[in-house]
Amino acid sequence: MDNMVLTPFNIHEKSSIYRVIKENYDGVLLWYLDEFEMMFLLNYLHVPVVLPVYTARGGNGRIINGMLRWYASMRNFDGFMTLSQPTIDLYSTFIHDPSLFHIVPCGVDTEFFQPKDKKQAKQEVAELLDKPEITEKPLVGYISRFQVEKGAGVFMDVARLMPEVLFLAAGPIEENRHYDFPENLLHVGRRPREELPLLYNAFDVFCFPSIACSEEFGLVALEAMACGTVPVVSSYDGPKYVVKDAGVVVPAMLYDRDMTSLGGGILAEDFAEAIAELLQDDTNRHKLAERARHRALELTWDNSAKCLLQVFQNLNVKKRLAGQQVHMPIGFGRNENIDGSTQPKAMIINATRENNMPLTGTLYDISVEEGVALSLLRNHNMREIEVVLSDLLEDDDAVKEHLDRLRGFMRALF
Repeated sequence: MDNMVLTPFNIHEKSSIYRVIKENYDGVLLWYLDEFEMMFLLNYLHVPVVLPVYTARGGNGRIINGMLRWYASMRNFDGFMTLSQPTIDLYSTFIHDPSLFHIVPCGVDTEFFQPKDKKQAKQEVAELLDKPEITEKPLVGYISRFQVEKGAGVFMDVARLMPEVLFLAAGPIEENRHYDFPENLLHVGRRPREELPLLYNAFDVFCFPSIACSEEFGLVALEAMACGTVPVVSSYDGPKYVVKDAGVVVPAMLYDRDMTSLGGGILAEDFAEAIAELLQDDTNRHKLAERARHRALELTWDNSAKCLLQVFQNLNVKKRLAGQQVHMPIGFGRNENIDGSTQPKAMIINATRENNMPLTGTLYDISVEEGVALSLLRNHNMREIEVVLSDLLEDDDAVKEHLDRLRGFMRALF
């Protein structure tokens, strides 16, 4: 590509990395969340660093623990890049500052994946695979790795429930594993990329019953949509975000906070019912097909690139504002109550000139916890303060209240 430059460096030599990226860069996008050896960049580079979160769950907690480790170290002008809103929704239950997350969705090449005549596509696929029955029955497709978390078992069960329909699955299959495919299901193995648009166009419906925790987007569903084929997906994280109202989203049982490989459970009967309704209603299917193509045109790789550039532009604005912050002196003392007891307190000292509003006088009382937090902000960031407050207070609601007040102080005073 003309606008990309390959610059080699040794990832194990910090000085090598620093020399490469210290000049003429507006930001750094790392490749994986677990590149902890790159964490030193937060101390040496005064440009935004963005971490990708390609999946919210999985790895038995390894992914979310990696996110939390980076989260605590990030400056106010760093951030995470995620593919869809469900990731932010999930992580918001574990952290108090979801503003560090920015959605940069995947994209699709809408020139490579585009609609063509479905009857002609079926004829070509039938000849390519030497399967004449493809032209004789409704065709429901599946393109993905043929494994449990991708919904392979559900797809086979749907085929068993609909013997009058032909099902076609393309994608790698686990070695040394025997599958008892129903007679109306054709598994054609991994296909070259050049054949994929033809396959998508030959499908009357695209079925994607994935229940994988790592399914943060659902790119195959988007490719089918770009070809004008209606997708049927489970109501789990990424796929429902991609499809929206341009297909059918089948309700699923979700394991909301499960960090392992499976994200939920779905019934083959529900998928079979949704597919049957689409096959019986040509008008609705064609309407959804047009809507699917339109939705795909919103999610192109060009738009993804623009979205990522906008993230870095916004973070650089935050960086400039962060450089203007002035930390106020904090004092600690006690207030005497009417009953003679004393109560500890903290004070912002000389917040404004005397008699200026809204902070009249030289002292502005705040809680001890907020005083400790503002003092720590001299050498630590808000995410680290969040960790300290969580340990001191042991009450999520109280932590959130204090953090909101602290951000208010910073916006108003600094």
